[in-house]
Amino acid sequence: MTVTEPLHGVGVLVVRDGKVLLGRRTSPHGRGTWAPPGGKSEPGETDEETARRELAEDTGLAGAVPRIVGETLDTFPSAQTWRTRWVLMDWVTGEPEELEPGEVEGWGWYEWDRLPGPLFLPMASLVSDGFDPFA
Repeated sequence: MTVTEPLHGVGVLVVRDGKVLLGRRTSPHGRGTWAPPGGKSEPGETDEETARRELAEDTGLAGAVPRIVGETLDTFPSAQTWRTRWVLMDWVTGEPEELEPGEVEGWGWYEWDRLPGPLFLPMASLVSDGFDPFA
């Protein structure tokens, strides 16, 4: 049996006024679930650099003070395993735009204790681990 390394992704928890940014996924990977901006790291990119890039590509927003706050390991029904690094960033200015409609729609700001559901598997894992970006 061949053991493969998990795929590496970065989830961006951008916070504003006690709320976190989430959108509903429209891509086949996690369709219909709610997730923050994020995606795959590019070769040579740090998690913080990935977070800045993905936030800009997904929403048009710029975030500040990126810091790694957690990690989850999840195996999807497709048998893909993802190691997700979670990067917390502060919102700077502007409103999120739907820049990748084939991936995510309906960006909005949600209170941590009132997140929409169902959550994207890595996000659900982060929440079930007891993480709180405001603690």
